[in-house]
Amino acid sequence: MVSIEVVPYSNDWPAQFADVARELNRVLADVPLVSIEHVGSTAVPGLAAKPILDIDIVVKRQYLPAAISALIQGGYVHQGDLGVVDREAMDAIFTLNTRR
Repeated sequence: MVSIEVVPYSNDWPAQFADVARELNRVLADVPLVSIEHVGSTAVPGLAAKPILDIDIVVKRQYLPAAISALIQGGYVHQGDLGVVDREAMDAIFTLNTRR
């Protein structure tokens, strides 16, 4: 059985997202971005959540290969579309309390 940790809302999550978004902007500097968005339960003020930031990086379809390549070069792991058309998932293994 897999254990899932849910913790009370942290006022640090928005700042942690801002830190990661800055790093993503650096990694994706050569890719035209539509947006980088904090999504999921850690983005909802006051909501208890798993201490994992969910982030959407939105690019136009023609820039998707460049975005995937840049993220892989930046240390992310490409997970494929995970069964959702027009979505590509990336994974970064670190917790909100641990910087890579």
